[in-house]
Amino acid sequence: PLRVGAGPAAGLRLRFTDDFLAVVQGECLYLPFQTPKQTVAAQASLRWQYVKNFALSVEGAYQPGARSLQALSYIYF
Repeated sequence: PLRVGAGPAAGLRLRFTDDFLAVVQGECLYLPFQTPKQTVAAQASLRWQYVKNFALSVEGAYQPGARSLQALSYIYF
């Protein structure tokens, strides 16, 4: 019911313009009491603020055995 892991993680945020940015993150975890003993994960997103307080985003994630891709709309207030 509980997974404990330790390992390095890294991320990069790139702002192309004031309204368009990308974020990429990754991690590699050592899981001492689990099988398998290690796993990886990665996430990436592109976000575009088309008017003040409103943005569109495409986000994806990867883990062994699981992948996702989604389109999102953000409202900031």
